[in-house]
Amino acid sequence: MVEDSKLHQLVSEMEDLHFLSTFLDEAESMCLELEDALLSLDKESTKIKIEEVFRIAHTLKGSSKAVKLIQFSKFLHKCEDILSDLVEKDGKWTSELSDLFLDAQEFIGKWLNSLRDDPNYQADTSSFDRVIDSILQSDNKGTEAAYIKDAHKQGFAYFAPPKKSKQQNPPPDKKPDIEKSDRISKPSASNQNEKKAKIDYIRVNKEKVNKIIRTLSEVTIQFSYIYQMHKEEKYSDEAFINTMNEMKKFIFEVHSSACSLKEESLGLLKQRLHRIAKDASRATKKEVDFSFEGEDLELNKSLTDRILDPLVHIIRNSVDHGIESSELRKSKKKPVKGQIKFKASKDAHGVHFSISDDGGGLNLKKIKEKAIEKGLIDENQALDKKEVCNLILKPGFSTASQLTEISGRGVGMDVVNTSIRELGGVVGISSEEGVGTTIDISLPSDMSILDSLVIESFGTKYVVPIGSVSEIIDIKDFDIRSSAGVGEMICKEKKVIPIKPMSEFLVHQKPANAATEGARVGLLLDGKGRQFVMKVDRLCGTQSTIIMPLLGGFNQIKEASGFTILKNGEPALVLNTKFLCEKFEQMVN
Repeated sequence: MVEDSKLHQLVSEMEDLHFLSTFLDEAESMCLELEDALLSLDKESTKIKIEEVFRIAHTLKGSSKAVKLIQFSKFLHKCEDILSDLVEKDGKWTSELSDLFLDAQEFIGKWLNSLRDDPNYQADTSSFDRVIDSILQSDNKGTEAAYIKDAHKQGFAYFAPPKKSKQQNPPPDKKPDIEKSDRISKPSASNQNEKKAKIDYIRVNKEKVNKIIRTLSEVTIQFSYIYQMHKEEKYSDEAFINTMNEMKKFIFEVHSSACSLKEESLGLLKQRLHRIAKDASRATKKEVDFSFEGEDLELNKSLTDRILDPLVHIIRNSVDHGIESSELRKSKKKPVKGQIKFKASKDAHGVHFSISDDGGGLNLKKIKEKAIEKGLIDENQALDKKEVCNLILKPGFSTASQLTEISGRGVGMDVVNTSIRELGGVVGISSEEGVGTTIDISLPSDMSILDSLVIESFGTKYVVPIGSVSEIIDIKDFDIRSSAGVGEMICKEKKVIPIKPMSEFLVHQKPANAATEGARVGLLLDGKGRQFVMKVDRLCGTQSTIIMPLLGGFNQIKEASGFTILKNGEPALVLNTKFLCEKFEQMVN
């Protein structure tokens, strides 16, 4: 009987642990929903939106109570009380309440993370409890704002630092009382092993899985056709060729769908950056409006995780150093509320992010003086506007006169540049003093499938995404002329277009004067407002290629955005035509 009782207790503990794990997964998702709902209240405060926040808090409270997290449930019940009072009395949602509940949401998120490590985790919510109780006990409108501001003046946050519960082992002759416990007992050795071998899970859209299953069913059907034709030796039959083409199409579709399983929309990234911008504006006492374009774009989750820190640094910098104070903006006749615009896009070359603000812009004179002082450039060195802007990417470079906690305490933009370069990407900065600053980030493609051209230059084959080529031309069909300082050029549709051999762009190729005399294939590429023709030796054909990222030191080859495997099994670099266009602009300038 004693052994049965111990077994029953162990099974009960394991079931409770399973229920807790399920709750934590759902609660983390609801915590993000809560943050999104609170941020939307900032833009438009309505009773319906307050009720949405109340609904999420109420669901969290009920679910936590079901898994015996009584303290967690009581905490959320207090949050509910304020929301319920607002709904019933048509109360006004103030900026002070917004700050209070956003702090509460952040605290809940940290609490959930701590519960994963220790199911017996307890948090000290006494400071928050005092604020809540004072608000609920007062009937005067606006008292909550006064009390919250007073709490800030006293120097304490809404929450004291969480404390871990002191676990005491029960006496040997006394069994733990499972029924009276408001949390789940922590399994000893087995749970420790589970923590060491932690598995990383991702949420997957059910429709994506269904699509893969449907496509694999089609592959199976096509395979049965091919097998039957093999038995009948009908290899030259037209039906066999059609079946192979269908099989090829479905295989690429399966690959594309499988890669998309690791992708997630940028909606969550938008939410995180919006929160960062709001917290930074609150800390600096500036009014900032954050907008995000491209939230429906899907990217590999590991990429969004790794890019988050650099983007957070940029957003904080934009608020802290870019956007001016309200008084200064008024004196400049600018809108009091500053603008930070985030744009995400994706093309044949990879992913692109653009972060712009309408702040004071970069002081180019000050940047150049600082660079000379640090010995980064010579005093008489000539630099264009873009090169001066990019000096702030140098290690340890900072022109901030006052160090702050908001944007890194004097740690320069080199942190961002280093992180992006590790991902094989590039950072570019443009700015106009008094107007604002734009930071552009480009990252290479990650295992994407593209229709590509296979070209050859000096016996080496390369791949160029078809979408990046405006036109393929036969150079011999045009009257080629030469000009000092520009080189060869053709006249096409009343436009003079320069011709550049491919060898001028790739440092490992033979010199330009050794170009093949018979080369007649030209790829028409679009630069920034200017076209040029890249001359290659031979066009080898087209193929659907899986573009894979360059690893190790190879990711520093800016002329290539990745590599692929050709039909004959040989590897080939995928040319980054966007960088080649930028290189062409530098040649011309």
